[in-house]
Amino acid sequence: MARTEISPFPVAARLVSAQDPPEALAQGWLELRPEAALVACVGAPLTVLWREVEAVRAEDYVLRFELTGGCAVELSRLGGRFDEAVAESLRLWRDEIAAALLIAEPTLHDAFDCRYARTDGREAAAEARLYDTRLALFPPDGLPIVVEYGDITGVMLDEESYAVAVDCGERLVLGRLGRRTGEIPALLNGRVGALHGAVQATVARIAPSVGALRVRELSRAFAAGESLPKAAMPDLAPALYAALNASLGEESNGPAYLEALREVSGGGLRLGVRPSSEQAFVSDKAVATELTADEEGQAAATIWALAPLGEGDHVTAAAFEVLTEADRATYVFRISPEAADEDLRHMERALLRIQYRREPVALKDSEAAGSQYALAISRIPELQWLRERLIGRVAHTSVEAWTKKLRELGG
Repeated sequence: MARTEISPFPVAARLVSAQDPPEALAQGWLELRPEAALVACVGAPLTVLWREVEAVRAEDYVLRFELTGGCAVELSRLGGRFDEAVAESLRLWRDEIAAALLIAEPTLHDAFDCRYARTDGREAAAEARLYDTRLALFPPDGLPIVVEYGDITGVMLDEESYAVAVDCGERLVLGRLGRRTGEIPALLNGRVGALHGAVQATVARIAPSVGALRVRELSRAFAAGESLPKAAMPDLAPALYAALNASLGEESNGPAYLEALREVSGGGLRLGVRPSSEQAFVSDKAVATELTADEEGQAAATIWALAPLGEGDHVTAAAFEVLTEADRATYVFRISPEAADEDLRHMERALLRIQYRREPVALKDSEAAGSQYALAISRIPELQWLRERLIGRVAHTSVEAWTKKLRELGG
């Protein structure tokens, strides 16, 4: 449903700087747009891009946009429309930040205000948003918190505190939910179940001979963005590797590259599966595209590989390859030999956090400042880790040339 267009707000505005005295208030109009807030005052119009806003605060009937660099815009005399201006400013700012920080997904299923508390003692008011595969908490300042549904192992209502407890590697408590307290556990559990169901259906379609209980076990790891070592497949699901290989199709050259990865990794090859994905390390869009479907109407699959490179057990690099996408470069990342297992897992988590996008990883520093990924590159630790570790990309020219280049980068 389209939102009703909001008319401009009459306002008194001023620019506040830590170095200079505050400007005098100027009467004008505030227009809230999807990409920016336009403050139109006589002689001093100002466009505030949401991506440049560090925090949106409301206190004593003053709406304050705190900007990158230490300045702030203070808006007052909004009268009876103050709450409307605050709510719309927060919504638009969060929409833009969700896209800019690679959090947003095609469907926003629900959103609600809450106060969260984390295991480390941090707590704050926030808006919680339920996307397709992740929960995101947007406080009034600082980085949003992203919780992947695949990491959630339990959601329950704490009757004593009348809050919702989420087990996700830590204990995250969502309180001050008001009348919605009782329904939030079902909403969250429903989204978590939908992701696991989609992963299980994808695995079962690819490998129908794998039993339901084993599919459920495998899907827990895949839903969390984890890969499965090929060496473990004979014990866990003997038919899985052959089924994954067969699902690639000869026309994509996937089987040939998969076999080359198996050889070059010296037995360390790992494979991951996600339901559909035009976004899987191929899309350069700020917001991931919707799940695709095959001709039978089932969720299409993305099969990706992680191949440790080096001499024997001395792993110095890892190649990331999306096997279900043709003619895409393979990305090679530096791995610390002393902490190879930890680095490989961190690499998986980092790729999942940015939804497997490739352009922000490979973008040159000289190009980053003016790109749509500037904010993501400056503020997402996982993306910064990937960029720092990127050794290079290897184009799919021929399997032989590609393999040779991988060995060189892994040496």
